[in-house]
Amino acid sequence: MKKILIIEDDADILFIYREVFTEEKLKVTTASTGKQALKLLTKDMPDLILLDIMLPGNLSGYDVLKIIQNKPKLAKIPVIILTNLDAEINKAQELGAKDFIVKVNTPVTDIISIVKKHLLA
Repeated sequence: MKKILIIEDDADILFIYREVFTEEKLKVTTASTGKQALKLLTKDMPDLILLDIMLPGNLSGYDVLKIIQNKPKLAKIPVIILTNLDAEINKAQELGAKDFIVKVNTPVTDIISIVKKHLLA
């Protein structure tokens, strides 16, 4: 069973994504802060990460992405940025994100397709 880590601070969005991906037969782990996500990554490596840019606390999504990219063991995990900030696509790609999803413009069915595409790559 493929595993994904969803890092999202909006509890409603996190609930929806967890439910949808669980129905797709994926093992879902969630975090609402960057610090929490990094702790989870040391315990159980996912096959893919969905990462929000705007996170509470000291670590933004970009900070988390930089940390992931600088650890050889984690750098191989595809990271898909989830955000409502569509102007951030270039920065996300420069930092190593494999894909970029604008949440408000992307139906959940499309997000599922994007995730599956990267899990099968």
